[in-house]
Amino acid sequence: MKKYIILHLSLILLVFIACTDDQKQDDKNITFQRSDFKVRKSLSGKTIEFDSLILRPSQIQLFDSFLVTCNQGAEKQFHIFNLNTAHKEGECIPVGQGPKEMMTPCFVNRNDSVVIFDMMTSTIFTYSIPEFTSGKEPEYASRISLDTKPLWSNIRSLGNGFLGVSYQETSPGFLFDQTGKKTMDFGTYPKTEQEYTPAELINAFRADLTTNRKEKVAITHYFTDLICIYNVNGTLEKQLRGPDHFASVFKEFRDGDIIGSKASPQTYRDAFYSPVNVGNSLFVLYNGKMVTEPNYNILCKELFVIGWDGSLECHYTLDQGVSSIAVDNQKRKIYGISDDPEYHIVVFDLSLIHISEPTRLGMI
Repeated sequence: MKKYIILHLSLILLVFIACTDDQKQDDKNITFQRSDFKVRKSLSGKTIEFDSLILRPSQIQLFDSFLVTCNQGAEKQFHIFNLNTAHKEGECIPVGQGPKEMMTPCFVNRNDSVVIFDMMTSTIFTYSIPEFTSGKEPEYASRISLDTKPLWSNIRSLGNGFLGVSYQETSPGFLFDQTGKKTMDFGTYPKTEQEYTPAELINAFRADLTTNRKEKVAITHYFTDLICIYNVNGTLEKQLRGPDHFASVFKEFRDGDIIGSKASPQTYRDAFYSPVNVGNSLFVLYNGKMVTEPNYNILCKELFVIGWDGSLECHYTLDQGVSSIAVDNQKRKIYGISDDPEYHIVVFDLSLIHISEPTRLGMI
């Protein structure tokens, strides 16, 4: 019988993300500190006073002048707000499995149309922006069913297909073509000198992802401060470790026929959330808190801007934490979800910051 070795924290830190000032780095592996970013600035947020309550959104997305919240568990899951007037335009998409319903929706990274993936049914719906933001129940323009059901992952556009996190030990991602057929396992898990059980591997490297929609993919991890950048073929191009150089340790457990893994309380720590493609760069929130601390919350007060080539562009310190973001590339504004003390939308205005080289803001 094959034996699996449970990793000790010291071994993880040694193998995965050991970091010293004199550590040699190759072109693919980068260990960074906060001081390594080209620009470091503080951002002050402002609450947007809409004319209707913000419920419990898990995601937000921008479409022209509209901000759309995804409120899983609400009777109608998408709420549409006009940013120019601060007026709520309407709600749409009830919970269910009917032709105009969804169970567990999430946004796909498109801004030329509204693309939504329903995890429960592994179905991708596409709407025109005017149709979706009309305030009425929208009619979808296209519908694609993935051949992996259910796929409990955010889905991102990549080339003519789609990419999702696999939550399988075979690879960190699955690539699908434009018809929904799985075409390949995507990427590889980080190498270790120790051996994980499949249950430990999947949870230790649980992740979100974003793409530049063409030829670049960034997989950002929840429980280790590691970002992996791949090309469209699934080949690793950059592996960035930082800024705190940690890894949460997961240990396998068995309960009858159920095999799972859970984090060691002494090492359980949050890393990256809500990666977003913004032109030449990706924006990603960083938490860094111990999950077991009494004052823990998911709100992040740091935002990193990283070039698709792995360059460390900007480190923003936020005056208030947010859990998910959307970025207006043209107006240079960042919108975030906060639940402190109640749910609301915060906007951070990058145009108020003076930087001698505007491209360092991560915008096109």
